[in-house]
Amino acid sequence: MAVLALLPHCGGNTSSLDREPLEQHGDPAAGANTFIAIADAQVDSSRPSTNLGAEEQLCVDRTPIEYRTFLRFQVKGLQGRVKRATLRLFVTNGSTDGPVVHRVDPQWKEDVVTFDQQPSLFGPALFTAGALRSGSWAELDVTRAVTGNGVVNLGLYSSGADGADFSSREDRDPALHPRIVVEMEPVPPTNPVPAPDWVLHRGGPGDEHVQVMATAENGLDFLVAGSFTGSGDFGGDVFQGERGLVVARYGADGAHRWSHAYALGAKVEATGLAVSASGEAWLVGAYQGAPDLGTGALPFIEESPTTSGFFLLKLSPEGEPLWSRGVRAEHPAPSSGITRTGLVRAQAVVIDSQGSVVVTGHFQGEMSLGRGRLYADPGNRTRDDHVPALFLAKFHADGANAWSLAFPGGDSGTRAEALATDGAGFIYVGGDTDSQVLGATGVRTPFLGKLSANGTPQWFRALNGARGSIRALAPFAQGDVAFVGDINGRFSFGGKDIDASEDVLLGTLHATAADGWVHVLGGRSAGQAHALGVSAEREFIVGGWTRDGRLDLGGGALGKASIPQGDVLHFVARYDARGAHLDSRALGITGPGNAALQVTSGGQARLCVPFNDALSPDGATYASRGAGDLLFLQLTPE
Repeated sequence: MAVLALLPHCGGNTSSLDREPLEQHGDPAAGANTFIAIADAQVDSSRPSTNLGAEEQLCVDRTPIEYRTFLRFQVKGLQGRVKRATLRLFVTNGSTDGPVVHRVDPQWKEDVVTFDQQPSLFGPALFTAGALRSGSWAELDVTRAVTGNGVVNLGLYSSGADGADFSSREDRDPALHPRIVVEMEPVPPTNPVPAPDWVLHRGGPGDEHVQVMATAENGLDFLVAGSFTGSGDFGGDVFQGERGLVVARYGADGAHRWSHAYALGAKVEATGLAVSASGEAWLVGAYQGAPDLGTGALPFIEESPTTSGFFLLKLSPEGEPLWSRGVRAEHPAPSSGITRTGLVRAQAVVIDSQGSVVVTGHFQGEMSLGRGRLYADPGNRTRDDHVPALFLAKFHADGANAWSLAFPGGDSGTRAEALATDGAGFIYVGGDTDSQVLGATGVRTPFLGKLSANGTPQWFRALNGARGSIRALAPFAQGDVAFVGDINGRFSFGGKDIDASEDVLLGTLHATAADGWVHVLGGRSAGQAHALGVSAEREFIVGGWTRDGRLDLGGGALGKASIPQGDVLHFVARYDARGAHLDSRALGITGPGNAALQVTSGGQARLCVPFNDALSPDGATYASRGAGDLLFLQLTPE
């Protein structure tokens, strides 16, 4: 008795290629860096409201019925640079005209999607297949959609009159399920970590701290700003007193040039430092009381956990005070006539190509920077509002205010963390926000923005869906900008959904705010990047810390998994212009606090790491001489 076996397919002409015997076999490429589909579905124009997500085959056709197919993959665990990514589909019904593959909107679900409710296309076609033979694997190049870890959403569309069918992830043979195979660039051999160029231990019986570091006007020396309690030894004269603010200058080899203390006994903290082309240094920070930084007492700020003023101090090339100004925020209460002190905090200062000084931070209530009042809540000025708002201000070299702006927060507010300027005068700012004005749809959303030299906003970009902060920025000559920070949650970037869990964030945006590339680093190990520098070769140097020695920045775990509770492991890492990992190293375990970072044009990383016990970044052990010391070191890339 003869038996006629019919292999069903979705429609279209039956190619002669379909008449080959159906040889079902496994995927020979299965293994490392192979990712099986986590969702797939076809849609059918003849049943526009019917979900077909549970079918055992995926159809792509145009006539007489149109079929489209959608697939989702979770790519994870990749380390290094992607060389090639291939979508592999097992062909059950061949075609003379294979499908075209696109990226699609991630907002679709396997058990809900229909022809009437299907995801939209993202960008141009990734690949168009040619003739496909039944019983074989179709290979479609999707490298442009897979640049690293994250969720990948793809759509298959007919490219001709002859349809094709493929096994779905519901096929009874798991070996035939759709998959993406990723080939990585070869990893160069691991070289021994080079020793620092130099290491210098500073500190005495007191407690010394460095908050910020900046390149000097000659491009070789560097300046730091910090503080001490009890006594302060930064390499020159030892400062004595309850506390004090310190600015110091060092040579390219770390040799002490000069150091000065200011406002002895006062509650003063440095938060930002910049050096002009003529050698004057500009310092911003927070204060309470009425400290004298060398040019007269600043406006009085009550000492309480909820109050703070900010100061702007100009120093001569030798560190002598030239000009200072204090700023106070207020909460007016018209009904009682009583005005209470609020909180204003300057977080960063930069000097643009014209010699003007730009400052950013956040404040509550209202304040004046010299050009009228700024309001944290302009829509309700009489409310006792403690929601912080972003401020930006530009000052001329003589300290006169050029302009100042405020961007109100939402319910939880905006906190500025990062500031930069480029050769064209554009200003870049970053931090976290819940403000719709800054593009956010949730609380503590990382954001960055670009403004013109006169303060006109160009764009704001919020990484909606995630929480965290943008903590450092580095613009390029052509208008692109790099950013680092910390991030937690799911956000979309470059048409892909990206998951993060208390990870280090590194990425770029183009001059028009179009997404460049982004990397989430760490592998779910709590970490934060707070410093970023760029060499003349456009290599990124990132500084930060982690609470988990298993943190992977691209070259494997940094160190031991166990870090004492309350302590952090400092790190520095280097990446190429596309974000591929070049090298990284642990700098040692200390108490909480940031290590200051400055990058030379030649790519050397200069760091100042605070420590209160012992530190061993180069094999030798440096023991603290007092409550807290400083370790300066320079690293040259191999």
